Amino acid sequence: MPEPGKSAPPAFCAFCSLLQAGCQAYAALHVDPTTAENLVADTFGHLATHWPTVVARPNPTSHAWQFLTARLTILTNQRPAPQPRPSRTTASCSTTCCTTRPPPPPP
Repeated sequence: MPEPGKSAPPAFCAFCSLLQAGCQAYAALHVDPTTAENLVADTFGHLATHWPTVVARPNPTSHAWQFLTARLTILTNQRPAPQPRPSRTTASCSTTCCTTRPPPPPP
């Protein structure tokens, strides 16, 4: 969170207002309400503390989600769900790969 006496940057406040309710709802599906509330508070505390680094990432929302779900996985001792492997056409996602060739149709 911001240092005592300092307010959070407006961009961080907007980021929180967009994501916090969804993160809270998701966490509450997996743990009790108090644990979910603490987990989400810790997640946004981490994001606030590291905000310049977070906002410099290509996808700050993805970073927030990964942080939350990793902590949730630890709390619930669950293995993360397997992620689908990206196709070769989208794996590197350079500026041209996603726009020059569409992904193959689903099987």
